[in-house]
Amino acid sequence: MLIRSLLVAWVTFASVTTWGQVQPERMSGMVVDSATYVPLPYVSIQVKNTSRGTISDSKGKFSIQAQPTDTLQFFMLGYEQIEIPLYDWETNVVPLAERSTMLKPV
Repeated sequence: MLIRSLLVAWVTFASVTTWGQVQPERMSGMVVDSATYVPLPYVSIQVKNTSRGTISDSKGKFSIQAQPTDTLQFFMLGYEQIEIPLYDWETNVVPLAERSTMLKPV
């Protein structure tokens, strides 16, 4: 009887804890230049505060596993870094703006 009670308690606990967890989804999209909409290859994409990441392919396309509560960070040399919360994910096109840097006179 004790074993049966423990088994019922364990099954109930296991189903409650897994029911409340959000499962990761495969998110995909394309990174483009915000001025020309030309696809940007080899952009670094990372799930914020994790070690999960990927890069866009030669046509600017990417795919990454993330939860709807995560935020994606996009990095590329010469472009502004942006962060997009996935709860706000409306499109699969991510525009990156060129970073304007001015050199100081010598």
